[in-house]
Amino acid sequence: MDKRVAVGWINGKAAKDIPAHDRNRFIEVVETELSSLHEGNIARYQMRPAGFNKWRQIWR
Repeated sequence: MDKRVAVGWINGKAAKDIPAHDRNRFIEVVETELSSLHEGNIARYQMRPAGFNKWRQIWR
């Protein structure tokens, strides 16, 4: 998914079960982590280089 779709999903479906008092922080953390992905930290999320490269092309 691209950035626009991801933001909508994070703010909607992904955050719906998070308690209201934690929701804004959850959204902030997820958006920060997505924006910070690079070849040096993708293993943390069990991503392979080929998958990361494909995602990066769509994310732009």
